[in-house]
Amino acid sequence: MRKKQRLRRTTAGISALVMGTSMILSGTSPVLAGIDETKAGSITADPDIHHQTLEGWGTSLCWWGNVIGSWGDADWNGDGRPDREEIAELAFSPEYLNLNIVRYNVGGGDRENSSMKRCEGLVPGWTEDMTGTADGTAAFDPELFYGKTTEEMSDAGQLWMLEQANQYRKAYAEELGRENDVINKVFSNSPPYYMTKSGTSTGGSWGNPNNLKDDCYDDFAMYMARATKWVDENLESKFGVGVSYVEPLNEPDTSYWYEGSTKQEGCIFNNGEVQSKAYREMQNAMDADEFQGTLDDVMITGTDETSLWSAINSFNRLDDDVKANMETISAHTYSGNDSERKELHRIAKSNDKGLWMSEVTKGGGSHYEGCHESMDAVNTRSQSEGIMADLKYMQPSAWIAWLVADSEYEYLQTNSNWGLLHAVFEKDGQPVPDYHTNLVDADGNRKEGVPGEGYWAVTKQFYTMMQYSKYLKAGYIMIDIDDADMCAAISPEGDELVVVAQNFGGDRQETLDLGAFHGADTAELYRTSDTESCELAETQDVTDGMLDIMLPANSVSTYVVRNSDGAAICDPGNYGEIIEADIENPEKPWASESNKFSYEGSWGESSEEYGGGKYSNEENASVTFTFDGTQAMIYGSKAPEGASVLISVDGKEPVEVSLEAEDKDGEALLYYTGQLDQGTHTVAITKKEGQEGRLLEINYAKIIHGTLEEKIEKIQELGPVYTVNGVIPVLPDTVFAQTNMGNIVEKAVTWELEGTDFTEDVVLNGYVEGTSVAASAEVQVVPENIRYFIDCNNPESPVYSETDSYAGLINETPDQKYTEGTWGYLDDYGAYNGNKEDSYDMGWYAEAGQEIRYTVPLDAGTYRMNLGFKEWWNQDRPMKVSLMTEEGTTELGKANTWNNGNPWNEESYEFTISKEENVTVTVASDGGPDPVLSYIRIQGILETQPLKDAILQAEALDRSQYGEDVLAALDELVLNAKPLFYQATTVQEDFDCAAEDITAKLEEMNGEVQTEADMTSLNLAILMAEKMEAQQAENQCYTEESWAAAAEALEEARTVRENPQALQEEVDTAFLNLVTVCNMVETGVQKVGLKAVIQGTESILRDEEALKEYTEESVQAVREALSHAQSVFEKDVDQETVNQAARTLMDAVTGMLVKEEADRLDILIQKAEELLAGGDQYTPSSVERLKNAIEYAKTAQNADEAYAQLAEAMTSLVRKANKDELINAIHMAEEILAQPEKYVPSSIAGLQILTDEAQLVYDDSEADKERVGETLKKLIDEILKARLMGDVNLNGTVDTEDTAVLLQYNAELTELSDEQLKAADTDRNGAADSGDAAIILQYAAEKIVSF
Repeated sequence: MRKKQRLRRTTAGISALVMGTSMILSGTSPVLAGIDETKAGSITADPDIHHQTLEGWGTSLCWWGNVIGSWGDADWNGDGRPDREEIAELAFSPEYLNLNIVRYNVGGGDRENSSMKRCEGLVPGWTEDMTGTADGTAAFDPELFYGKTTEEMSDAGQLWMLEQANQYRKAYAEELGRENDVINKVFSNSPPYYMTKSGTSTGGSWGNPNNLKDDCYDDFAMYMARATKWVDENLESKFGVGVSYVEPLNEPDTSYWYEGSTKQEGCIFNNGEVQSKAYREMQNAMDADEFQGTLDDVMITGTDETSLWSAINSFNRLDDDVKANMETISAHTYSGNDSERKELHRIAKSNDKGLWMSEVTKGGGSHYEGCHESMDAVNTRSQSEGIMADLKYMQPSAWIAWLVADSEYEYLQTNSNWGLLHAVFEKDGQPVPDYHTNLVDADGNRKEGVPGEGYWAVTKQFYTMMQYSKYLKAGYIMIDIDDADMCAAISPEGDELVVVAQNFGGDRQETLDLGAFHGADTAELYRTSDTESCELAETQDVTDGMLDIMLPANSVSTYVVRNSDGAAICDPGNYGEIIEADIENPEKPWASESNKFSYEGSWGESSEEYGGGKYSNEENASVTFTFDGTQAMIYGSKAPEGASVLISVDGKEPVEVSLEAEDKDGEALLYYTGQLDQGTHTVAITKKEGQEGRLLEINYAKIIHGTLEEKIEKIQELGPVYTVNGVIPVLPDTVFAQTNMGNIVEKAVTWELEGTDFTEDVVLNGYVEGTSVAASAEVQVVPENIRYFIDCNNPESPVYSETDSYAGLINETPDQKYTEGTWGYLDDYGAYNGNKEDSYDMGWYAEAGQEIRYTVPLDAGTYRMNLGFKEWWNQDRPMKVSLMTEEGTTELGKANTWNNGNPWNEESYEFTISKEENVTVTVASDGGPDPVLSYIRIQGILETQPLKDAILQAEALDRSQYGEDVLAALDELVLNAKPLFYQATTVQEDFDCAAEDITAKLEEMNGEVQTEADMTSLNLAILMAEKMEAQQAENQCYTEESWAAAAEALEEARTVRENPQALQEEVDTAFLNLVTVCNMVETGVQKVGLKAVIQGTESILRDEEALKEYTEESVQAVREALSHAQSVFEKDVDQETVNQAARTLMDAVTGMLVKEEADRLDILIQKAEELLAGGDQYTPSSVERLKNAIEYAKTAQNADEAYAQLAEAMTSLVRKANKDELINAIHMAEEILAQPEKYVPSSIAGLQILTDEAQLVYDDSEADKERVGETLKKLIDEILKARLMGDVNLNGTVDTEDTAVLLQYNAELTELSDEQLKAADTDRNGAADSGDAAIILQYAAEKIVSF
């Protein structure tokens, strides 16, 4: 199983925010409790949102079922099993395609002179079975018909295949102890040929395409009903499950089915009246007295049109009584788009109908040797993309392939590929000469290289479908996954997640967040590609909550995620059901009003950008959502133009809700009902009075089933974040998120900055605490220090507004006419009014001979001016640009409206002015048409690089080396500096000062670099105190008061130890405080600790030479505290007085000690000598190093160096290894080596060398645990290689069984490995024969003692 390592992401260090006005902040947002920090994947799957529950996957048996089912016991591929059984297994076994839905085709037969060239396309009719004749002239004979066995039927081959499907599903159900999931459907491609107007089942005539005779609708329906009854009774009797559906039509409203076709595939029934009549007669037939209610459970499905548009149109045009009776809408998706898929889904949901994708197989590609193994050649892309789109947008509960096997001859002839398997259907393996013209020679014989009878092959289409059908099983529930090329489902028990991912582009890598699948630890990857065929490619460890998805180009992959113990990883009983806003109550008697919307007033269709729902701006518009359950949420748009609405639940007092927001959000939660009693409820939303023109927009409703855990559902959008080239923007540390219960919470965010240099606009991803839902920030890299942005003739310019929002422009409006003391255009010009969102498409054009002039006041300095132009009249327009100051007029350069063939252009010019003054910009004609002008942007050119360098240095700082206060001061300087780059009012002095301040702060910090404190002594003290802590917890051996002080000191010491930025002074103080307090912990009034402190202090004060290194004030403080402590020691006082005296003296000594590092060294020397007392447990060399370090430390002049060396020696002590196991192994090896004749020589060839090496390690007093362990393992591995001579079966003993094995080998009844043959060759003659068997037998009988 592959393990994974994760890289930590970069966190933005500064939390202030510079954003556009679209950012919404709530001052009182609640914080969501109980959500742990979660790693975020690039993709999420949500088990809380359920879509369709799958009924399964299937196939039509037309046309392959009859042909292959008729192969009998033929074993074409010579593997000892009939080929038709192998193909049935591939189709219906859960180990392969796992198909559980079967469309049985009731054929129509055809006239004797049939035009059908494809043998498989001539499906036998049932008339002869029903009447005894094939032409429909005889009467129905029920006794004859219903008494027939499968083998006696005309269509025995297809019926055999149908029974195989039912047998596989029955066995699978019994194995699992579940209900049989098979679904049998009976359908027709064409009525019997004699019931048709054209007299053939190939199709109707061009002038009269509706081919069923007008007086035969009831006859055809009865024909289908009788066939259905026979199939139903046959399957029910054998497998316990009969027919569920009947469909009398196949692709009826098309222009395909006309007389003379090469196959029997469909019959035209125009939509509306004709189709309604056919379905109505079908139901009448099944209700006939003849059947005595036996077909009451068989349901009608339709209309099985070839395209989505036709399916939509056909259903809509059915009569109401036919719609009411139709249980399931079934459609083929040979053509159509996602909008049509969604529309068909809407129709089915609104009308309470089931929905099936009841037929499709994709083809195309090209046919050549080896093409079946090519993803491209068999067009798996079209196949997979169709399945994916159907599952995600149409959301059918069943998906059915047109056929499992198709004709190899057909696609050799047409140089294409259709079907999951290819087979030669022609019984004699002979192409049809006048049809398969590319496959026969001039004499009509099969060409060389064209396969013959019995040929069949599996294509990549088979494996591609298997990626879906094998793993997305019947009963699995489709769930949300936010990737267009992936679909996902969970098992009914919640113990399995299945993700299918297609990739027909370049290699792709993603991560799927498994945070919602608690306990998931293993993922199996199955893949189909040019080199793989739905095979296990990887088993992945996902205990970190992340699934690595690796998708090679041109592949389909399936991930199966589980808990290895079989436990559930999600709860399918608690979920949300999505009801789209366009699921409307049709107000028909067959459809309930539950789980649907109803609208009053004028409503339009919303754009997909805002959810694709419904909207209204009408004064009194209203919407009602009716649902069954206990709670629901309504989602829609909040927007600047949002209306105020009144919302009422079950007719109760309404509440007012504002749908107004600063920016439009089409996924906003508008209302949550809260918990209600189980039942049918209504949520009515009505616009308040006076809301004409205000927006009410509904996206969808979510019905909550069970109880959902509150979790973050979406992150509120951030407005744009601005920066300049090469500068990391100021990003927020927190974002606001909406939970699935409508609460707004504030969460920390970590931004992914790796690999981003901010030289161009970019969208950053943010990983939000406690959720897998990602935040995003749109970063816009803007020009530096824009002073003016003048959008000519565009008073509502959005570009101006955005620029002004971050720059604070000098021009307070987008454009204006000049007046004294202000700025603006000097004359009146022609106004071009285009798209105000596009600054190029609004502007001025000069009249004949006129120039366009603007005057703006500027400070002294250097500027860059950009002018925008657009060609509105398709002319070449050369222009010249000049600048007039008090010093005169300067031509800045040329311009034109055209740029590389594009009719818009921006030109840039630089200029310098020496003093503050008004300057006039003039755009004039340069020998061509009069000038035009769209916008003017003027930037100050300042020296910004020093500040960028200073910020870069500050952001590259190793922050772990500094305290929080110091870093906060630096961050504030950087935070204040960054907006200078894009603010209009920034001058050079601002940049210089900011750079100097940051540089100075960095230089100051360089002198305050904090080295890591030495924790050695503190760790020892904590260890001592923790032992006392355990004693106190067990025995209460210390007074409560005294132990409280020790516990506090211990906690303080732990806090210091956990702080990576702790100063050495803080570490030493914590150490001395803990040691002192622990010494004072006693029962009763104890003075032992006080005495120890007094004695220690007296010892210090006796060393007059050492005292010279301390200040007189600190030494005097120690003397005074000592005198007081001695007085207390002599008196009868309470424990508190004793403790206080000890603490006072300790504080005085500590205040002196911490100023001299040599005392730290003394403490360490003492501890080192304690370790040395137990030196027997360490290796001699490491003990010797410690002794030398102690001696050096006692005389060293440099205390820091001595401390470091001694600490290193202490931590480098090497414990001696336990060598008992090693010597045992050595003895075992020596026993083997002492009797080499008992062993196969090659098996002990390396044992002597390793035994000698092991002895050297055993004798080495410096050998550590790692070295001893490694040597032991190598020696044992070599010992285990030893093989006894004569031990043929390698079980460790030599007995008569070894003789028997060897004799079997010589009789060629078994095979022996090379290792066994070496053990058997006891006479060492190079052969293992019967002579060796005799020797082994003598040894086993103890007749000989060696070989």
